[in-house]
Amino acid sequence: MGHLFGLYILLTSESGLAKMKSMNQLSQERTTASVIASSSKIWIALALVGIMAVGIGLRFYNLGLKGFWGDEIWAAQRSAEPVLTIIREYIDTPGPIFYLLSHITLRWFPYEQAETAMRLPSAVASCLIIMVGFLGVLRVHGRAAAFVTAVLLAASPYQVWYAQEARFYAVSTLFCFIVWFCFLQLVAGQRSKVLWAGFIGSSGLALYTQPLPAAVLLVSLFGSVAVLLAPRRSLRAYLPWVAAAFAIGLLYAPVIVKVLLAKMTDGSVGNYVDYDSGDQMFNPGKLPFTQLSSMVLNAIFRQFTAEGSIWAIFLGLYCAGLLILLYSKKTHLIVSHLSPFFVIFFIFVLLQPINGFIARYILFLQPIYLSMVAVGIVELSRIIINKLPQIRAAYKPIAAPVLSGLLTLLLVIPCLKTINHSYSQMKINDWKAIARYLHTNVRPGDVIVGSAWFNTALDWYEIPKHTTLFNDYQQTGSDYVNAGARVWYVQIKKHMGPYGQSLAQTLTPVDDALWMEPGFSYASLTSFFPQSEAPAHIFVGGPAYAQSRHFFDLPEPNWANRSYRGIDPGQTLGLELGMEGSASRALAVTYFDGPGQNIQVEIAGATTALPINQRYAWRTERVPVPSAAGTVVPFSITAIGENIAAVSDVALEPLSDARQQHFTEVAEPNWTDRSYRGIEPGDSAELALELRSTASRELAITYFDGPDQNIEVTIAGATTALPISQQFAWRTERVAVPSAVGASVPITITAVGTHTAAVSDVALEVVPIGQSHHFTSVAQPNWTDRSYQGLEVGESTALTLSLEPSQSRVLAITYFDGPGQAVRVDMAGSITTLPIDQQFAWRTERVAVPSAAGASLPITITAVGTHTSAVSDVALEYAAPQQP
Repeated sequence: MGHLFGLYILLTSESGLAKMKSMNQLSQERTTASVIASSSKIWIALALVGIMAVGIGLRFYNLGLKGFWGDEIWAAQRSAEPVLTIIREYIDTPGPIFYLLSHITLRWFPYEQAETAMRLPSAVASCLIIMVGFLGVLRVHGRAAAFVTAVLLAASPYQVWYAQEARFYAVSTLFCFIVWFCFLQLVAGQRSKVLWAGFIGSSGLALYTQPLPAAVLLVSLFGSVAVLLAPRRSLRAYLPWVAAAFAIGLLYAPVIVKVLLAKMTDGSVGNYVDYDSGDQMFNPGKLPFTQLSSMVLNAIFRQFTAEGSIWAIFLGLYCAGLLILLYSKKTHLIVSHLSPFFVIFFIFVLLQPINGFIARYILFLQPIYLSMVAVGIVELSRIIINKLPQIRAAYKPIAAPVLSGLLTLLLVIPCLKTINHSYSQMKINDWKAIARYLHTNVRPGDVIVGSAWFNTALDWYEIPKHTTLFNDYQQTGSDYVNAGARVWYVQIKKHMGPYGQSLAQTLTPVDDALWMEPGFSYASLTSFFPQSEAPAHIFVGGPAYAQSRHFFDLPEPNWANRSYRGIDPGQTLGLELGMEGSASRALAVTYFDGPGQNIQVEIAGATTALPINQRYAWRTERVPVPSAAGTVVPFSITAIGENIAAVSDVALEPLSDARQQHFTEVAEPNWTDRSYRGIEPGDSAELALELRSTASRELAITYFDGPDQNIEVTIAGATTALPISQQFAWRTERVAVPSAVGASVPITITAVGTHTAAVSDVALEVVPIGQSHHFTSVAQPNWTDRSYQGLEVGESTALTLSLEPSQSRVLAITYFDGPGQAVRVDMAGSITTLPIDQQFAWRTERVAVPSAAGASLPITITAVGTHTSAVSDVALEYAAPQQP
């Protein structure tokens, strides 16, 4: 600033120009005027570049550091829409220009730098305001006032504040400032096509950026024309202005037509205003005159300047500028300066718009205000110096710029201090910080409830995956709290819904310091800068983890007796449940069994498709939890059908010592006396049973033996096809559990036939190590008086019997001696094929046990004939002593 101050004195004083002349005089032959003119232009350019550099630096410093506040997210979401949508939807209020500009800048930056991208148009526009202020004041008030205006605009806290906001205020101010300066020159008689084009074009751009300030400014300026041209009493003097008004109307015709159509069709148009209800746009008398007038005057005189009492000096200099112009009889400048302020006062104090008043609504007036402060500084300095007899006449030309520079510096220093404060001042809610905290602490399946626009805010910053959002206008959040779910509440107290207070009282507040960015101020009432968003606070409640979850997202419809959560096809619901203890666990999922409502469950990388039988009823399936899963089990449920899936409950259940399971999905129908689970062809049922025993184990499975109802059982990768004899009866088969499997046994039952298979019971049993075993897989049919085990051709059954080898032993085996029903016995590697004489009767044969076999003897019996074999009993016996 010191270098700029020196340049300012050099450029705004006559002796300064003389010094430049001596400094830059290259030769005595050159013309003195040429040297002065050339040097003056260079120094003017350098000074302006310096001021612009300072202004740019102040505006771009940490431009994207702060997260978006509510209105910025609202603007970002609009800017992300397609160009044609932006033009079509936002052509009226507030206007599409800013959204189109930020739509472009959003494409230049990655998502992580969206804050910089969205604020870039405002920052650039604010920098251009400095240049426009310099050039405009240079044409109207001279070079000294132009430099002071540029410095005041460069160091204006409000200009920097809104340069770093992703809203349209800085862009709107730029266009309005251009309109105003074009008007000043036109009304002074400088008629040129460039000025008219600038006035009309900038008016159109201002209207399409933010209609309110543009309309206020145009009304005030055209009103000024009526006042200034009235003494001429010539209609011809008004014609250019009428033509300009007509041209601006043509530019804004799409919106005018839209409004007229809305009134004729009783329709609502725009995002804020119901044009058919004009009486609702304003509410005169709602607030006292003194209160509103104080708010407007405070915005102009205090917030247009800087923190502290420096505003009084600004106001004094502004009034000095007006009085000097009045004394100089520059009526057109006085009227043009004051008319926008009078119109603003009339609208916001007397008419009182229903949207109320905020200082940023009149930001476009600030450059106008500061330009008059600059005039006051320059002219008052000149008058003071000229009135001081102590200063010699030779020094007065340089003394006036020195005093102007000191006064400007006096104003700029508190402005820079205020700007420094603005860098650490949040615009109340930093939704980026809030979202980051929730991302870190919210777990899948947690519920987030919030006030007002919190949903939109968190959606921009991508809420944690598999998290549900509700607002506090719904009872759903309270339902989840009462059900014991872990619930987060983002409260915006001023905009809290009817259920917000009870949530805040029930849940525990999170210390604001945990989510707020360190080094920033979030104060709202004491801040110099306007903040229209109420502060947010976070609450949380519920267990560290839940063992079960009931969904309240959709209430009980007329087709169901329970609430549930709907999952769209292809969408995934992620959750976490927890259960203490080391016992094996299963995830019980209750879902609606309807056509096309298929569901897939994934737990720790293991995926299970739940069966669908189109029964139009709620059903519960249990999916085993991998043993490697910890106390907290993350899982996901995906809708893989073509219709919306419905899930009402999920729960972790223990399987500790759960040796058996009886299926109840299908109640007892009229053809059977037991309930069961139906498994469609190709579908599987997965479960886990547990039996803590070091002995050999086997799985007993009871299923319906009907035509094409074939079943395969897989235990730890070993698959066994269960026999089907089409007996039209329930039968029980036993499948050996591989010895390498731990206490928890994962089991998959698959229907491999062409008809629906039916399974009623499964149970883990310890393989009896006794002296004998009687088979009961097939109950006594009408052709025999005993139960037995049927072995299909090539099929085997394995068992273990025990008898101390104190003497020679034999294996007695009772089997059916029928045609093609040959049986082979394998004991400790010794294989014997039993004789078949086709007696059509049960017979018993004894096979010698190898002498090397121990007390526990593994036995395998295999059907090796051409027809199904039948075995009813096996027993170890001591061999009868041989006769001498």
